[in-house]
Amino acid sequence: GDEVRALLDAARAESAGKAVLVTLGRFSDEARESARDNPVDLIDGDALAALVRKHLPQAWATRTV
Repeated sequence: GDEVRALLDAARAESAGKAVLVTLGRFSDEARESARDNPVDLIDGDALAALVRKHLPQAWATRTV
């Protein structure tokens, strides 16, 4: 939640219309609540993997775990 609020404050200070916060893990319920009804997108690890799979299929195919 604190990170979401800090990002929103930074976005407002820069007059950004929207902010994006990405994590490789998962967001807490507090973070999701802080983001609700605010101009911020939260992208967790699962959503990031889906974006890579969709937009960078070659990188996804050659990934190492």
